[in-house]
Amino acid sequence: MKVFDWIASHADRQPDKLAQIDWHTQRRYSYREMHERVAGLAGYLRHETGVSKGDRVALLSLNGSDVFDLQFACARIGAIFCPLNNRLAVPELEYIVNELKPKVLFSDAAFEGTARTIGTSLTTMRLVELDSEIGASDVEPVFNMVEQEDVDTWIILYTSGTTGTPKGVRIHHGMVIANILASVGPTRLSRDSVNLCFLPHFHTGGLNIFANPCFYLGGTNITLQKFDADLLLRILTDKTLKVTHFIGVPSTFQMLANETGFESTDFGHIVSPFIGGAPAPPALLQQYADVGLNLIHGFGMTEAGPIAITLDAETALSKSGSCGKPPINLEVKLIKRDGLEATGQEIGEIWLKGEAVTRGHWRNEAATNEAFEDGWLRTGDAAYKDDEGFYYIADRWKNMYISGGENVYPAEVEKVIYGMEAVFEVAVVGEPHEKWGETGAAYIALHEGSRLSEDDVVGYCQERLAKYKVPSRVIFLKELPHNATGKILKHELSNA
Repeated sequence: MKVFDWIASHADRQPDKLAQIDWHTQRRYSYREMHERVAGLAGYLRHETGVSKGDRVALLSLNGSDVFDLQFACARIGAIFCPLNNRLAVPELEYIVNELKPKVLFSDAAFEGTARTIGTSLTTMRLVELDSEIGASDVEPVFNMVEQEDVDTWIILYTSGTTGTPKGVRIHHGMVIANILASVGPTRLSRDSVNLCFLPHFHTGGLNIFANPCFYLGGTNITLQKFDADLLLRILTDKTLKVTHFIGVPSTFQMLANETGFESTDFGHIVSPFIGGAPAPPALLQQYADVGLNLIHGFGMTEAGPIAITLDAETALSKSGSCGKPPINLEVKLIKRDGLEATGQEIGEIWLKGEAVTRGHWRNEAATNEAFEDGWLRTGDAAYKDDEGFYYIADRWKNMYISGGENVYPAEVEKVIYGMEAVFEVAVVGEPHEKWGETGAAYIALHEGSRLSEDDVVGYCQERLAKYKVPSRVIFLKELPHNATGKILKHELSNA
């Protein structure tokens, strides 16, 4: 299938429609203005830096409207957009840059020094400071998209590296469209939608839930440089903006709920508050339901669009704990460790197949071969399905540990511990044990001013869990380690 230019289309059909609001700079511009901005940037890439179809264009910056402008400028000339994780250390970024070999690396003022350091490791890469004046003059703009097909790579996103060396996921044009089709129904996205983006733009959640779907449909995106609970609440309650969609992880929703005035806020204009990244504690879902917001839970990953399974708002509470059902355009099956497909409510690894699934990793055939089997993507996540076809995430497949011969999924234990009012966040990991092989260690961060003891937690679990599932150790921390999107980094907890 041929690739079409979304921004050019909206500039033609609804030129004065508000396309973006950059909250940090307070820039607001229409689809006509965005089309012109993209054309100027595409011209700069083509004529000033020599970028052509298939070349990589890297970006190291905070969130902002310039990120999306550059993304669509790359699409217009067939280049591959590569946003880099700005929280990585220089050696980690150098590893990624040397694998990508981009022709140009854009950086904003905040990361100019880091970009210069990285640049010494790849002398063929041109360094450019990203600002809104680039492409505004002295270059021939590019208003027409080069011929491309849906199998061509548009974006490369590097995984967070929570389980090992980061891998570049190739996002092809058809994959983005398939994700949009998967998003529209459950989340009721439309051209009238106003999406608030605060997840990092180097992450699939920051680009594809729901920023790119919103651009495709002709809606409006509001961009925050980073997550700020107080600012987020103020924007969500602004009746002139009327935000309809946003996505966060459980920790961001918990911090938002702790803000003064949350319980008395009118959220009536919000259509789809989406929660992902980790299983949502039932108490948190109920807290939002009490203020009229049914959080839409889902399961996804960079390699799968990212939306793979979603729960509709109408079933958010009746199926609390479920991540929902897959969209029309995605096949899902659960495979047990013996290689057989799970039946009934047996737990198996989630396997996915469909147009929304990546065609592989960037210059990493070994990682691609490891991730796929007979055309199915092995997600590394464990789940089961109830009698009505709703999926429930048990945990990461690798997070499971065996205690006294019994399988333990930490997410089940965490769900119980979240039932304690004093608990803000919890992560359970398996650790070696002389007698039982492995037992659980619970790392807990408490709400400010709250107190709990190890005996309190163990006793609470003993009343609600089988003995082999009860943590043998409880460690209290001021805060748990997170990656840039707010996910808990379990591999760092053993050193905490």
